[in-house]
Amino acid sequence: MDIIGIDVGTVRIKYVRLEKKSGRYNLVSSDYFDYKGTDENLGEIIEIIASREGTNHEVVIGLTSQDIFKKSFTIPVMPKEEIKEAVTWSASKVISIPIEDTYYEFDVLGDVDERGIKKRDIFLTGIEKVHADRIIDLFKDKGFKKITLLTDPSFVYAPYLKDITSELSVVIDLGGRITGIYIVENGKSLFVREILTASESFTDALMSGFGYSYEEAEQYKKEYGFTEKSEEKLSVTLERLVGEVQRTLAVFTQKYPDKAIKRLYLTGGGSKIPNLIERLRNYFAEDITNLELPFEMDEAFLPAYLLCIKRPLLFNLLPPEIKSQEKEEFQKKWIRIGTVALLSVLVIVSINLIGAKRRLDSAIDLNRSLISKKKQQLSELSGLASVSRYKELMPLMEDIKKRDVTYISLLRYISSRLPKDIYIKEVYLEMPVPLQSEVSKKDDQAKTPQSLPQQPSQQPKPKKEATGLSEGVYLIKLKGYIFGEKNLLESTLLELIIRLEESGFIYSVDVSGKDIKTLRGMGVMEFEIKGRCATHEV
Repeated sequence: MDIIGIDVGTVRIKYVRLEKKSGRYNLVSSDYFDYKGTDENLGEIIEIIASREGTNHEVVIGLTSQDIFKKSFTIPVMPKEEIKEAVTWSASKVISIPIEDTYYEFDVLGDVDERGIKKRDIFLTGIEKVHADRIIDLFKDKGFKKITLLTDPSFVYAPYLKDITSELSVVIDLGGRITGIYIVENGKSLFVREILTASESFTDALMSGFGYSYEEAEQYKKEYGFTEKSEEKLSVTLERLVGEVQRTLAVFTQKYPDKAIKRLYLTGGGSKIPNLIERLRNYFAEDITNLELPFEMDEAFLPAYLLCIKRPLLFNLLPPEIKSQEKEEFQKKWIRIGTVALLSVLVIVSINLIGAKRRLDSAIDLNRSLISKKKQQLSELSGLASVSRYKELMPLMEDIKKRDVTYISLLRYISSRLPKDIYIKEVYLEMPVPLQSEVSKKDDQAKTPQSLPQQPSQQPKPKKEATGLSEGVYLIKLKGYIFGEKNLLESTLLELIIRLEESGFIYSVDVSGKDIKTLRGMGVMEFEIKGRCATHEV
């Protein structure tokens, strides 16, 4: 079973399909679609993915949406078993909808000093049940049965950065309409903020500055980005983006004064704007670079790819009943593996307990059986090669050779006689027709050319009495099409019949069926003709 990762963004939906072989994930396919932000459009795109990739795969979903809330708050330091109840109570104070109407998960980030009091820092994320159920139903309606993850794509960067560095770092995901600012350390998201200054903000600046259409502004942004011509038009948007990032870092530093940010990573579709990263380096003291990719791929597909390979480490906002089913399947899988392993050990032990005498007896029985089978095979082969059997098969083999030679000659002859605009679709060659009387034999001889003299080196032909067939001719049937003007189709068919009978190799030609139709304004005749063909000696 492969994994399909679907990243539902604000302006595009990206997906990848991965297969796992030898412990590694290989990319099978990927694509993206422009997204209007409606459930109807999402359903259409899901249906396209289902038709392309099939529905018998595990599906993981990343949903960039304002419906997914992300909150940080503190609770008093308390025993682990009491944390969940305290988080539920605190969450009800910081979100605008009843906590019981949401699917949520949380993580303990660590301890912080708040006005001289030591407290525990909590990161909470969740989604309204109605919205999550609607998304899940859209996928199920299109045939997907195994949905194992529903989360926000922003969470994929924390476990991914852990593979690169354990230092405190910032990921700036410049998307279409939202830019995510994610501060992570050692695989955990410590701070999350999303702003509305994003890639399309630069497009809007070019549209208003130069009077471009949306398509023209997008093309200019992707091909040229920051140039002497566009610097002034894009500077306001750039400074607004920089200001939001700097304010985010300042708030984080106030909350965690002992933590120093080492590096900023730029990613997302907007990160490809030419010369953008060089402009950003003028505003930050921290080192800023593009987020490296696991292999050569389009950067826009990175979240969908990470959804697949990092899914056990991500917040999962699926309903509890779906997650419990996944857990039960996981347990059943390991129970099956354990059972097979135990049985394998028992079988190995049993085999080792068999004595040397038993093994020797089995080997002797096996050798005796092989010798008996070999004798039987040799007996059958010797019977097949006997003189009497050989004499029985020779006439049949000669007749097969005759028919093959005749059929090849027939194909060559027909291909050399076809007029223009005639196409043969089927050729039938039946067994020789037994002669009924001397009169019919004389008629046939009059129509067929004289046989070529037999070469001295050829062996004499076996008598037909050996096969039960008399010397005669082959029946042929040709089916095909004639294309052209309707009033010329009959004459073209007549020309074909005349050409076939010219040399006498094919004769007694008769039209057994024809049907004239019109195809794309052109006349078409489907025909069937029958006749006789000289044998290979001719």
